[in-house]
Amino acid sequence: MTEKIWLAKYDHRHGEDLSAHRTREGALARIAAWASEWIEDVPAARDPAKYLAIKSLIADPDGHRTLLFAWREYTDGCEDMNLEELEINE
Repeated sequence: MTEKIWLAKYDHRHGEDLSAHRTREGALARIAAWASEWIEDVPAARDPAKYLAIKSLIADPDGHRTLLFAWREYTDGCEDMNLEELEINE
């Protein structure tokens, strides 16, 4: 059986963050953690509806996938998050 990892990627104005995980759920949790860090720096008054939508997706593990695919929209096209499944080679 081929071993695999899930690579979470976060492209933002300061560069790229990468995080490797054994499970897809672990990688999605990392995506949610990055979003949580981002939301701490954004005043809720700037866009209350967007702020509340992101907060609810962070709090709900079932919402992490939606958060991943909507991140570019939430950040007005300035940032992106991705997951990639990779085989572990010798």
